Amino acid sequence: MSGTAMSRVGIVGAGTMGTRIAFRCAVSGVETFLYDKYPDVLERSPHAIEGWLAQRVKSGVLGPDEAQAALSRVHACQTLAQCVADVPLVIENVHEDL
Repeated sequence: MSGTAMSRVGIVGAGTMGTRIAFRCAVSGVETFLYDKYPDVLERSPHAIEGWLAQRVKSGVLGPDEAQAALSRVHACQTLAQCVADVPLVIENVHEDL
């Protein structure tokens, strides 16, 4: 492993775990592309991230500019192809329901 930082990641599944991973990636400076096959789940994810960032600002962990920069790194994708295009890492968080 070369030790180079990951700059882009695709996250498939925007439920609780996928959204938390997206939050951590965005706060860490990673462009984060998020997809879920359920539009309502995908729509909620950035709002949850925005709330968590607001909590971090309120507690002094992040500055307002840092929080806004992190939020700008979260991209909700309408298709799976958009989410995984040109990313070196894809994290799958899809609910397994046989």
